[in-house]
Amino acid sequence: MQYPNAIQNLMTEGAFENYTLETTGNSEALANLQALTVDSIFDPSLPSDSPDSSDPSSGHLGNPAGRGVTGQTGHQGNSGEMAKACLSGLWLLHNFLDRSHDISQSLPSPVGSHWHAIMHRMEGDFSNSKYWYRRVGDCPVYQSVSDQIGEPFDPFAFVDQVESQGSHATRLTAVAEWRSLFAFCFSGANIS
Repeated sequence: MQYPNAIQNLMTEGAFENYTLETTGNSEALANLQALTVDSIFDPSLPSDSPDSSDPSSGHLGNPAGRGVTGQTGHQGNSGEMAKACLSGLWLLHNFLDRSHDISQSLPSPVGSHWHAIMHRMEGDFSNSKYWYRRVGDCPVYQSVSDQIGEPFDPFAFVDQVESQGSHATRLTAVAEWRSLFAFCFSGANIS
């Protein structure tokens, strides 16, 4: 999947190599993360779904092109929530757990719960991680993770695996889950 440059620049191999292995944020990425807004998530190559999205009363949450913000993604949340979920994921990718937590905790949707569950797993609060995974419910992302790792993905068993084997041994599955969830949220944010 192709992402806007502001996002692509944060999705480096180095970021994925350190993902889940650190609990302190990557200071080299901090300025780029702080510059991100919900608008950064919207793909500029997609057509606008609003004839006059510059009108502040249009309800487009500051998205100049109006892409997707009022669109629906079913029980996962509206596209504005999906964009915020992307921001939570990007902060998490760079191991800023508190900032990711602040965002995911503010999202009442299953994707907010999913990022929230991952964050608690990364910090080692395994029972809290399972609580948030229960709030996710059946998630279409799990099949994508299963396809990438070559075996069925069970988030509860994965939490147990991380607890017993540690983050180094489970990093590749964690990266597959991050990539799948981020792509799902990005697609949901950019429905037209």
